[in-house]
Amino acid sequence: MKNFSEATDTKWDLTATLTIKLEPVGENIPCRVIMNQEETLLDKTINEPTIITETIRLQQLVDIKIKIEREHPQAIVVSMDIDGYEILPLHQHLAEPPTNYIDFNIGWRITIDNFYQWLHEQEGHGWIA
Repeated sequence: MKNFSEATDTKWDLTATLTIKLEPVGENIPCRVIMNQEETLLDKTINEPTIITETIRLQQLVDIKIKIEREHPQAIVVSMDIDGYEILPLHQHLAEPPTNYIDFNIGWRITIDNFYQWLHEQEGHGWIA
């Protein structure tokens, strides 16, 4: 049986599954998805709904950038969850610009500094020190 200090200890190696779904509006949309400024998750032309799945640590930075090269009226609709908890479109106000409908060429970004702490706050459990 765990004592109190062991029960409240957060382990850094716990993981979660990040799922990003891209739904194109139009055809042949060049799309690049980059995580944490270094890992390219996708770099291809999208013609059909595409799902990206990635394993992340609970307390790591999640910084997703999406860049498309489109012609009017092409766009991509982004939905995202972490371990089944909806991030987009529910929390699209966190994105820059604040939308999950990408119909511009300037780039789009969403950043969550520490998912575990962020989720704790979103569910009304307070702030974790």
